Amino acid sequence: MKRIITILLLSISLQFSAQCVQNAGAGSSCTFMIKADGTLWAWGRNNYGQLGIGNVVNTAVKTQVGTASNWQSIEGGQFHTAAIKADGSLWTWGYNASGQLGLSNTTNKTIPTQVSSNNIWSSVAAGYDHTVAITNDGSLYAWGLNDHGQLGDGSTSNRHTPRLIGTGWQSVSAGNNVTIAVKTDGTLWGWGEGSQVGNGTTADKYSPVQLGTDTNWKSVSRGVSHTLAVKTDGTLWAWGTNGRGQLGNGTASGNLIPAQVGTETNWQSAKAGFFFSIGRKTDGTIWSWGQGTYYQLGLGASNEDVLVPTQIGTQNDWQTISVGTSSLFAGAIKNDGSFWAWGYNNFSQLGDGLTVRLQVPTFITCPGNTSVTETACDSYTWADTGTTYITSGTYIDSATNNELHLTINHSTTTTTSETACDSYTWADNGTTYTTGGTYTHVTTNASG
Repeated sequence: MKRIITILLLSISLQFSAQCVQNAGAGSSCTFMIKADGTLWAWGRNNYGQLGIGNVVNTAVKTQVGTASNWQSIEGGQFHTAAIKADGSLWTWGYNASGQLGLSNTTNKTIPTQVSSNNIWSSVAAGYDHTVAITNDGSLYAWGLNDHGQLGDGSTSNRHTPRLIGTGWQSVSAGNNVTIAVKTDGTLWGWGEGSQVGNGTTADKYSPVQLGTDTNWKSVSRGVSHTLAVKTDGTLWAWGTNGRGQLGNGTASGNLIPAQVGTETNWQSAKAGFFFSIGRKTDGTIWSWGQGTYYQLGLGASNEDVLVPTQIGTQNDWQTISVGTSSLFAGAIKNDGSFWAWGYNNFSQLGDGLTVRLQVPTFITCPGNTSVTETACDSYTWADTGTTYITSGTYIDSATNNELHLTINHSTTTTTSETACDSYTWADNGTTYTTGGTYTHVTTNASG
């Protein structure tokens, strides 16, 4: 006799869908995250109070900065931090030896302190030891260290309060001794250390000088020794030092003027770090090049330098990139609001609570949430919200901040046929069958 036995088996899938991050920033060895609720969180190195948590103790724990819930953007310098709230107020903290906090003194601050009382700021950039910011009307201000003219006020004198540099500015980036900015007319300008400015000479520039004559520049990012800029036509350009391939031109030779990186016309944005670069294309993919020693390129087990843009993984749902001007690690936000990090982790700046370098983009748990892990078959109803989920993922209850890590094992069916004389005992459940037929038995795997 032939007996047909149908067995119900389970398969597993995993998908992250965490709605957590609104914005992120990085210092040399620390990370900042603005959550969707407007709160600010920080972790990593804190030797000068750059985390803003009221002390100078390094921490591997994601820690909330104050209690405000209206943070909008944040930038980390070498050891100081600058951020803007939704009301247009500007706040700074951390190292202040050169007046880079803009507070009329050189005293370090371990908590956010407001710069002036005017709520007029739209963007800010933190360099090694200087800060630049743009107001709502396009006015550009600078303060802090000025030994190479990086403030752009025509001198080499440090400034302890914001100093007006000019009007008509759209975006700005500050690095080590250099400032690069785009005007509202699409022209590109630079000032500071001569060989890094990008106008083809090596003399320091104490005031803004125009770089070329093009009028279609969109955004700019200054690293420790190189600059990346994107035009409105989607082309990517780079200049500065190139000893580790950070310019992406296939060589280790630097440029004194902007030179196009490859021929692609679909670059959306780019960030320059410490001898490496990360770029995002309009299709949602991210790419890296330059120094790979600390796995900051996110390309896996290889930590070799890469001389041309190379795709990180295969995913195409990346939204924004977070790289500090002097950092050896990177972070990125996906379209679903989840945060991922990779690279150097000596001060636990990646946010996983460890100090082991991460070779590829790795999901980082949303800070301030209670984490719950559950496994279910086909569906799961979360008691916190009463919501039923049918796909695996990470979900957040906005009312309680609880975080659910859910694995759903979806059912699939397989059929097996057996032939026996007189009777058949199924080893799976010990049942003995004496008549022919089709029998169904549900089995669960170890996790379902």
